[in-house]
Amino acid sequence: MQALWQEMREIDEENKKAVIAMIEEHGWPGKSMVGPQASSAAFLVIQHIPQEEKEIMEKYLPLLREAANNGEAEKSQLALMEDRVLMYNGKPQLYGSQLKMNNETGQYELHPIEDEANVDKRREEMDMEPLADYVKRFGLEYNPPKQ
Repeated sequence: MQALWQEMREIDEENKKAVIAMIEEHGWPGKSMVGPQASSAAFLVIQHIPQEEKEIMEKYLPLLREAANNGEAEKSQLALMEDRVLMYNGKPQLYGSQLKMNNETGQYELHPIEDEANVDKRREEMDMEPLADYVKRFGLEYNPPKQ
């Protein structure tokens, strides 16, 4: 199992270097440049950079934001990265996409959400499903705050 984890880390590192080189040379790999599947793959590589390297994600977030605003990337991808950057910086998320492990209960829970009463409005603007539906996939139940 250790050998498989090591191989995965090596592949992740190679992918990260390749995607960063592509972004540095050509900008964000939007749908019209590389196609929707490759664009999503590039997003996933950057989205899954560990917190210790959050500056990489922060550097490319504005490029993803521009791509999403121009229809070259999915708005939901932008929301996911926005939330991840906020979480990595110890701030509340906007879209409720990020979960964290509660070390006391051993259960996953949502990272705190800013203006939680309006989270589903923001999610809808980013072409995302309601938060209650999203967290069901993780075996969680979500009860929106009373307005």
